[in-house]
Amino acid sequence: MSCIQSNRIYSKALFLVFTLALLIFTASLAPAQEEQSETIYEPGAALLEIFKTDSIDKVSDLVPVIRTLWKRELACTYSGSWDQKGNPWFIKFGANSFFVVTFLVPERYAEIGLENPYVARFSFYYEVKQSGKYGFNIWHGRNACRLVIGNSIVVEDSSIRDNPSTIQGVCKLEKGFHRVEFWLVSNLSDYRNDDAYFMIKVLSPDAFDAELITKDKLLMKSADSVKP
Repeated sequence: MSCIQSNRIYSKALFLVFTLALLIFTASLAPAQEEQSETIYEPGAALLEIFKTDSIDKVSDLVPVIRTLWKRELACTYSGSWDQKGNPWFIKFGANSFFVVTFLVPERYAEIGLENPYVARFSFYYEVKQSGKYGFNIWHGRNACRLVIGNSIVVEDSSIRDNPSTIQGVCKLEKGFHRVEFWLVSNLSDYRNDDAYFMIKVLSPDAFDAELITKDKLLMKSADSVKP
C-alpha cells in the first residue's frame, strides 16, 4: 500500500471520527436547550384587569382602566363587618357614610367612578397534577360571572340577582398547565352598586371536598410583566 493511499484512508477515518463526535456533542446539547426553552410558572398572583363597560362581549375593543396583580386567594367575601377591618374591599361615600360599596381595588375605585358599570377579568394558569374530571363551584353575589378554561366556558351565570347564589360546572382536564379566566360583571342598580362578592372552589378527582383556589395555586408565566 502506497503512502498516498494510507493518507487517504487515514483522512477518511479521521473525518468519520470527527463527524461522529460532532453528532454526539450536538445530541448532548439538545436536552439542555429544550429545558431552557420550557415555560416557567411562578405562583402567588393572577392578572386582574378591570374594564369600564357593562358587558363581556364589549371588552375585546377596550383597554383596561385598571391592570394590576391579584395577590390573594381567588375570593372577595363579606366577612360580617361593615368596616375596613372586617372587609378589605369596603368603601364609604357621603358626609354620613350613607353610601357603601365593595370594590376589588378600593384605592383605585375613582378610576372607574361611582355608579359606573365595569367588567373584571382574572387571568392565571392552574396546574392539573392528575388527569380527570374537575368540578368548579362559584359563589357570587349581585353580579354575573363566567369561568373559562382554555377556550371552553365551564361555568356561567349571566343573570344578576338580589341575593347570592352558587353555580357549578364540570370539565375534563389533562395533566399540565391550563389557562384560566374568571370574569365578573358588576351589578348596577338604583340601590346597590358594584358589589363584587365571589368565591371559587375546585373539586379534584381524588378529593372529597372542594377547596378554595388559594394564592399559591394562582400561577403566572415568569416572562409576563404587569404595568399598572
